[in-house]
Amino acid sequence: MTNKTYLKLIGIFIFSFIMFSSCSSDDDSNNDGGPGSSAITDKWWYDSNNFAADIYFNSNGNYEQYVDFSGLNATSTGDWEWEDESAGIIKVTDLTGSGQTLSEVFLKISDANDSSMTVQQSINGEDFSIEVFYVDVEPEDN
Repeated sequence: MTNKTYLKLIGIFIFSFIMFSSCSSDDDSNNDGGPGSSAITDKWWYDSNNFAADIYFNSNGNYEQYVDFSGLNATSTGDWEWEDESAGIIKVTDLTGSGQTLSEVFLKISDANDSSMTVQQSINGEDFSIEVFYVDVEPEDN
């Protein structure tokens, strides 16, 4: 493998690590119930800042994520189900794919409607990352 290939793989690993393990306490979250499956399923969700992975919750329980990191594409798939629907917490399992370092992750969905939602991530289902604002239309390149 060339040095360029190694750098790309290291970049994917670092991005995945940051994406799924940057956790902080979520004590001040204000979620009065989960969004329900119909608000989030069967469409691609894009990080409005165009940094985090694009995500897709299929109504049949399949999960997909896609990220283009400096021209290097990484795709992962898995299964999702509500861990605690009233709290908006989803458990994604059997994650596999290019650059994937975790096999399981928890996502906390809040403020979801037909065109936007807020997502926080956790590796343990308790300590969630900062909020990432997702929209259902791909943001334009800056």
